[in-house]
Amino acid sequence: MLECGVRFVVVEKLPNAKIDGVCFWLDESSPVIGMSTQHDRIDNFWFVLRHEIEHVLQRDGMGVENEIVDADLDADTTSFSAEERIANQAASNFCARQRGLKISC
Repeated sequence: MLECGVRFVVVEKLPNAKIDGVCFWLDESSPVIGMSTQHDRIDNFWFVLRHEIEHVLQRDGMGVENEIVDADLDADTTSFSAEERIANQAASNFCARQRGLKISC
């Protein structure tokens, strides 16, 4: 990410905060991805990282006070905005290719 100009930081979970990750821009060519240790699991790490990378790729969160703060990414997805659904789909597909999954009951 450093080679692409993305600043990346991981912080401990903040008390009473359910923040998984954030995406914001210092300027038009300086994105920042931040993640918390809210869910200290490897699957969550990769999902949240890929989710925030998608925000950078889509140039979400640009401009003053337009930062993306993602909390409870594992919550009900029907209430998410279009940009959140796109980032969730990209992260989900990165972690487990959807077309390769077969669901049987």
